[in-house]
Amino acid sequence: MATRLPGLYFQSITPPSADILPRMDIAAFVGLAASGPLHIPVLVEDPAEFRDIFGDDLMLAFDTTRDEPLRTHLGAAVEAFFYNGGRRCWVVRVAETPTTNIYPVPGLVAADTHLPIRLAARSGGAWSDDLRTGAVLSPFTMPLAALTLAGGQTTLVLTTAPHTIQPFDLLELRAPASDGSTLVGFCFAEQIDRNAATQTVESGAAAWFRYGTWPTAHSTFGTPTSATWHHPDGERTIWDGTGAAVLDIADEELLFTCPLPPDSIPDRLHLIRLNGTGATLLAVVEDVSIDRAAHTLTLVATHLFWPLDENDALALTANWGVSVQPLVSRLRFHLHAWRHDGIIGMIEQLGFHPNHPRYWGHLPTDDALFAWPTGEPTSRTATPLDDDARMPRFPFAGLAPHTPALPLGMARAPTAADTLPRLVSPSEPDSLTRNGLATLDATLFFDPDMAIHTTTRLLAEAEQRFYLQPPPPSRPFAPLLGLHSLLPISEATLIAVPDAVQPGWEHHTIPAPTVPPAPERPTLTPLETPGFYRLDWPASAEASGYIVEESDTPTFERITHRAHLAGDSPTMERYLAPDCPVRRFYRVRMLSENDTSPWSRTLVADVPSKPFVACTPPTMPETTPRLVWPTPADGTYRIEWDSIPNAEAYELQEADEPLFLTPSILLDADATEMTLPRRPAQTLFYRVRARRGTTVGLWSATLVVPADDTSQWRARPPSSEGLLAVQRALLRFCAARGDLFAALSLPRGTRAQEALTYTARLQSPTDTATFGVAPIGFDETATLSFGTLVHPWLWQQRDTDTHLHPPDGVALGVLAETALRDGAWRSPANRPWRTVVALEPTFSRAEWGLLYPAAVNLVHRDARGFLTLSNETLFPGDDLRAIHVRRLLSLIRKITLREGEEYVFEPNTPGFRRRVQHRFEQLLSHLHRRGAFRGTQAADAYRVITDGRINTRQSVEAGRFIIELRVAPAAATAVIIVRLVQHDRRTTITEEV
Repeated sequence: MATRLPGLYFQSITPPSADILPRMDIAAFVGLAASGPLHIPVLVEDPAEFRDIFGDDLMLAFDTTRDEPLRTHLGAAVEAFFYNGGRRCWVVRVAETPTTNIYPVPGLVAADTHLPIRLAARSGGAWSDDLRTGAVLSPFTMPLAALTLAGGQTTLVLTTAPHTIQPFDLLELRAPASDGSTLVGFCFAEQIDRNAATQTVESGAAAWFRYGTWPTAHSTFGTPTSATWHHPDGERTIWDGTGAAVLDIADEELLFTCPLPPDSIPDRLHLIRLNGTGATLLAVVEDVSIDRAAHTLTLVATHLFWPLDENDALALTANWGVSVQPLVSRLRFHLHAWRHDGIIGMIEQLGFHPNHPRYWGHLPTDDALFAWPTGEPTSRTATPLDDDARMPRFPFAGLAPHTPALPLGMARAPTAADTLPRLVSPSEPDSLTRNGLATLDATLFFDPDMAIHTTTRLLAEAEQRFYLQPPPPSRPFAPLLGLHSLLPISEATLIAVPDAVQPGWEHHTIPAPTVPPAPERPTLTPLETPGFYRLDWPASAEASGYIVEESDTPTFERITHRAHLAGDSPTMERYLAPDCPVRRFYRVRMLSENDTSPWSRTLVADVPSKPFVACTPPTMPETTPRLVWPTPADGTYRIEWDSIPNAEAYELQEADEPLFLTPSILLDADATEMTLPRRPAQTLFYRVRARRGTTVGLWSATLVVPADDTSQWRARPPSSEGLLAVQRALLRFCAARGDLFAALSLPRGTRAQEALTYTARLQSPTDTATFGVAPIGFDETATLSFGTLVHPWLWQQRDTDTHLHPPDGVALGVLAETALRDGAWRSPANRPWRTVVALEPTFSRAEWGLLYPAAVNLVHRDARGFLTLSNETLFPGDDLRAIHVRRLLSLIRKITLREGEEYVFEPNTPGFRRRVQHRFEQLLSHLHRRGAFRGTQAADAYRVITDGRINTRQSVEAGRFIIELRVAPAAATAVIIVRLVQHDRRTTITEEV
């Protein structure tokens, strides 16, 4: 079972509707999200469930014109839908193929290779970067009645209750061996014979290990010959036998010291393999110590497992059942998901074998868990873990290949220290790329193969793809892409694509800040006037000034003179008393605008120049550091320096600024090199000096390790081409379905004239195609009645903050609440919009007069709050211009399809036709009483025709059945005809004004 963290969880359960009419309040949203399945509709019934599956809003790129980041709009739209009266919606995440994070599981290794078992994040994207895996062993000890070990078979008779052991549970046998060591065997319960008191378990050959240490363990191992560690991608060498290595085994742990390996180094909780002349040893790393000066690696490891073949193991079990009774435990484990120092999810009682009903590898990905069944052989069969992982959504999923596993060194209690992070590639791309959003264009939101079709062809082509063609291997659970993936979600009648207004972005490289070069070492020249000297150095064109320091110590602890020289003149005169010879130290740094260079190399000057200077402490010469990068492997660099005669040690300092005001001492030892981890985001400075006793040398020239150039995704200027393609495809999909209605929005900041130009292009049949999507054609005019354009953007209250988003989420919420409260045939205008606190931009009354005839529904603020005063679709005529007229016709279509499904196999007789007529008259009468039609009498409001005027003898003999509904919507001036035709078990519905 799945164990949830302490606290209360509220699950919204929508009660079944008692209305005889189909629901018209269910919405669908298509957009960008941090997590969740790709191109697969997911049912969501409250904002918390959305966030659990699809995560927080993403930061996409940076808008340099507004000096703020771009964020996704999908989450805000879904939340606004619920806050404004919506109760149920479907959500589709779209992206290119994102990168899925992979995680090792501590203490879980493959039974055959002992390589670490890996898990995947439940969905691709950078949302899971900070997750860590943890595993806790869950043993259940059972009395052993009998044990047989022979011929590669293990048979156990256990005194335990029925069903305590499930097929392919992992069993552990543990007892002292005949030589004093502890023997551990692992086997899987392949066959179980149950009765009231005992369970007889048969298994194949067990995997045997000595465990821990015993008096002769060190001699049993012998001399080390090689060492490797088990990386999730394969076995990697720690020590190949070259050079000296030291191994100490005692007190249930080992201490292994070897030359520092040239490649990657194991970390804590990794499994290492030590090969000796007498045995092989597996152990879990507990501590890693690197001595750069001695160039050695020291590993402390615990949980010592000594693999044994079956014959050696059976020889050590001679006293089992005689003087020693083995301890038998059923082993399962709990898998934890950690974020920072807390557990955010847990699945309990997982099995180790692929045939176990709760095998860890069966944890579902989002794509598999939420896949819409297509009937194809690739469709996934549900597992017992699905419900446990569904709510709250467990963040990890199984990863092929599915192989039996063993718990070598698995923790017995959950602690943050016993967790492992994701595997990170040295060349890992940025988070936007790993989210599958490096490229944003219109084709992300729809299926390009479907968007090329006109309204009349689209539905047939989409059904052919979804129901009759196998999905491509690259996306076995998503036969259709983007908004077209909503084809089978027949209950959805409202739709929006809130992220279609995103402007897109492009990648910009930002050069790393440059550091002015240090001046050359200055020189001191005596002038003709006694006691006067000139200090000068080579000029630099970058200099705006110089700082010169003089000291009587090589460390510059006491500054005897400091000068700030303005301009680019590289010279300074200095008076020094000529009577007493002294030693002086000089250094110079360059000023360049708002930056400074490192100090120059130090000048040592004896003034006046004499062979001997009394009472001057000795100094040591400077050394020269060099940067060797990258070496020895990606992610590190090495600093080397020349040795100085008679030096006892070298001090290496690091700083993040060129003056070493707060340096870090990295090394103070007799070494002439050091390898350091690369930190590409930061410019670092290094200097080194020699030391002998209390005598210190001059600081070397400063070595600069520059930061890498950084990059930034920046928003492109707004363009209507992609938005036109998405909204054309969306309108066609709604019209092809016949029961979907779209809320459309415009880009942020769109002014009146821009809105008029865009709306004209969207409605024009002669406009150009964009992204392969043709304009709405002359014969598709009715398609424009399936959408409404709402503007401007809304500042919405979310918790304690306000955020700016397009209005389509609120618009669908108001439509849903209107349908629930009053009916889909009621106008959504003049109904207050919740969570809205301001509009951007605002429009004058004169602009209102321009936009209203163009079918742009402007959000308005008055004493009632924020609302729309208009109720317009994009249809250019009057008959289908009102939103609630289109919604009423969609409702009638849904009623007709629902009822028509019951008539497919009925004989087309006069009695049958009369029953159908009576049924539809009942339904339309119900709508009439609730105000859907105009007129006080039924004859003025609707008519149902099924008689011989349309069902002629020839038509009936051809297997065709026709129903004609003539309705007069309350808000329309014309009578609209809805015609249902059934032929060859296929139902077709048409509209006619």
